[in-house]
Amino acid sequence: MSNLKGSIQGYMEERNRYWLTGDLDALARYWAERAGENWKWIKLGWERRRQSAQIRRSRLLRAHSRVRVNRWRPLNTPEPTDGNLGGNGESTAVDVEMEESINWVYRDGMDHAVEGRIIRHLQRWQPNPDGTWRIVSAQESDETGMGPNPVVSVESDAGLDADAAGIERPQTGLRSLVRRFMRPVCNTYDRLQALRYAELWWNRPNPQYVYFRLDDCTNFVSQCLYSAGVPMHDTGNRASGWWYRFNDSGEDTWSFSWSTAHALYLYLTGQVQASVLSSAQELKIGDLVFYDWQGQGRFGHCTIVVDFDQKGDPLVNAHTDPSYHRHYLYLDSRAWTPQTRYAFVHLPQRVC
Repeated sequence: MSNLKGSIQGYMEERNRYWLTGDLDALARYWAERAGENWKWIKLGWERRRQSAQIRRSRLLRAHSRVRVNRWRPLNTPEPTDGNLGGNGESTAVDVEMEESINWVYRDGMDHAVEGRIIRHLQRWQPNPDGTWRIVSAQESDETGMGPNPVVSVESDAGLDADAAGIERPQTGLRSLVRRFMRPVCNTYDRLQALRYAELWWNRPNPQYVYFRLDDCTNFVSQCLYSAGVPMHDTGNRASGWWYRFNDSGEDTWSFSWSTAHALYLYLTGQVQASVLSSAQELKIGDLVFYDWQGQGRFGHCTIVVDFDQKGDPLVNAHTDPSYHRHYLYLDSRAWTPQTRYAFVHLPQRVC
């Protein structure tokens, strides 16, 4: 662990081993101190992931991840030019931003299954006198954002500026193929097409639409519904209908129901005659699960059903974090609380 690059690699490899062994001590040795709230918050997510598998009686067999360093920034010192990420010992600390694509292989009854996730990491590393490096703070993206009190800089929702709010603009031009159901007509809901879209775009944004880096779950589900035949109802008012306006000569616009979970739930159950089922096992491919984390009557997350495990429980795809065949309960999310309430929404065969 003579330089930062080697320390990062060792830490991420040890984290993958943790999913199988539960050895926290091996991970903790990469941290400068383990008494603070930041360490407790990070550890909570790890422990919930392992506990979720145990509750489902699914044995984790393997974890594999690919990590890409997107940005690193030495603090109070010029950027090093030797490719050693600050390994010359002159930097007091280095902020590192990474993206991890991870797959877990687990035993599901007599079969095997794979769950995928994309996680953004923000870490602050500090060198020790002996040339080794330790983490002084870290965040991992999930449904809570990047942690309760981020100490590594990250974009925040400023409410007005798209760049500050973490919004990536679409690639305009040649978007006629996605403009099929913009008028309020009736169509058959194509569950297979919803599945195909959810499988194709779970791990990356469709460049024909705007992308919300910090909270893209409902935008992703809306795209799945639209691709499957749910027609847009463009009222011209963001607070009503369900619509997305493609504007090749300016900024795209969209309704609240297109991009926020609670508004989409109200639109589907009130305008599309979607029904709320009593159990998750009644859902079908292409149906939706909504999440009220605090149990206070407002949904803050939504996912789309793409498969079922051996027990008949739905597996879902989602954004924020990008998730592939994740168990619908989300017990491994830091956003989950004992008060979490779910809504199981079934789309009708005919959507208008």
